[in-house]
Amino acid sequence: MKIYPYTIFGLITGPVRIEIDHEQNIVTHLQKYSQFGFLMTLPFCFHFWFFWRLQQGSDIDGWKPGTEQGIYFRTPGYRWDTELGMKTTRGYFGLHWD
Repeated sequence: MKIYPYTIFGLITGPVRIEIDHEQNIVTHLQKYSQFGFLMTLPFCFHFWFFWRLQQGSDIDGWKPGTEQGIYFRTPGYRWDTELGMKTTRGYFGLHWD
């Protein structure tokens, strides 16, 4: 049985980006169309982002790594990965998504 994250509280400015896995719609922490927002998920992880320049690309054409400018932060916990499913994280603070 595969475990999926559940968003229990959040705010996302702009279009909401979801990923689909086996008929499940997952609100991902990689909100590449949003300049500001936060998500609290179960299993627990808190994500916060503020970007003054969004990442170049799209879900259709692909994303260009390192083209975004801003702040991304998450607490230690679990996060969703398209290839691996739920993944533990030691937390992160940086100037790009991952």
